[in-house]
Amino acid sequence: MAGKVHQERPVPARNAVTVPRVQREEVVIFLRANVEGAEAAVQALQVPWPQAVVRQLRAAMREGGAVPEDTARRIVEFVRKEGLRGPTEEELPAQVPMEQVALVCYQAVVPEAE
Repeated sequence: MAGKVHQERPVPARNAVTVPRVQREEVVIFLRANVEGAEAAVQALQVPWPQAVVRQLRAAMREGGAVPEDTARRIVEFVRKEGLRGPTEEELPAQVPMEQVALVCYQAVVPEAE
């Protein structure tokens, strides 16, 4: 394996990462409303967030009422306040040849004595 370089980058689509339904529903709201900041909020909603964030997004949807513009404004404000961002195409770090990878830890497992 000498000279082999690790280049593969994990891709969420390959791992079947799902976006919660509430986030997909919010994107539909943005399609109906013309609100400043909606594009950035839609990008942020393309990322699966932890349950605590999803609960707050649901609350923002409920508090928005029946008017899509009001709901969209609440969601945009929440996304800004929490600093949520969409996925970014980050530059890959410099490639590290396998010769430069060192063993950090070694663990041996011994069966229990009877």
